Amino acid sequence: MNNILTIDVEDFYQGTEFDNRSNWAKFEKQSRVKANTMKLLDILDEHGQSATFFILDDITIRFPELIEEIARRGHEVASHGSSHLPLNQLQPGEFAAEIARSKERLSQNTDQPIQGYRAPYFTMRRSMTWARDILLDHGFRYDSSIFPIYNYLGGDPGAPRLPFDWGELWEVPISTYSILGFKVPFSGGFYMRCLPYWWIRLRISRLNRVGHPAVVYLHPREIDPNQPRMKMTPKQNLFYYINLKNLEQKLHRLLREFTFRSIRETYNVRFGS
Repeated sequence: MNNILTIDVEDFYQGTEFDNRSNWAKFEKQSRVKANTMKLLDILDEHGQSATFFILDDITIRFPELIEEIARRGHEVASHGSSHLPLNQLQPGEFAAEIARSKERLSQNTDQPIQGYRAPYFTMRRSMTWARDILLDHGFRYDSSIFPIYNYLGGDPGAPRLPFDWGELWEVPISTYSILGFKVPFSGGFYMRCLPYWWIRLRISRLNRVGHPAVVYLHPREIDPNQPRMKMTPKQNLFYYINLKNLEQKLHRLLREFTFRSIRETYNVRFGS
């Protein structure tokens, strides 16, 4: 069956909790996101697989040709907002302005409908009905921002593990498995870099066995072990940089052993063309 591969397109210096936006301009000349994303596109081509690319607005502004290339190669283009601030740091008006700008600019570089959104740090919660309603008002059909666990950035541990209707918006949570009543992540980022491949493979296989796709996520910087290192606290350093050298090999193995498609392709009956 189809699984879902999602890629959050942001540069190596973006998406860090300790310094968001204030130093982006300083690091632009060291940008690596275009090269890393092109490498991911080549890897997907090699295996004949497709993905959803959630694109930060800053990337669309600086590399519109990259958005065109992602779409040209048959992948879904979706929004990752603008500021990369956690949703609880945005007022409703700020959030609405962000996604409107992001959607408009993405639409200028692809003929696809922009139907999907992912919040920074997976900071969407079911209690944030104001954000859900704004997404619906702007024509979004689905969200893939809920992490149904507790983590140090928040999460929504009471949320369903599997995709669900959330008041007219389709929610596609990050995959977890349940053990002794606890939901445990495995399918992306720090977790996929650190867990052994056989365990990731087992969890995906078990989800597939009961008829559900796994939702896997990664960032272009995670296949780039030679990226510049930024000053972080020890905890941040661990989550951000550990095992970068392992992810590309794991990705190749996953793409050989499983079928991956975009969110739009997986739920095409729900979203339409």
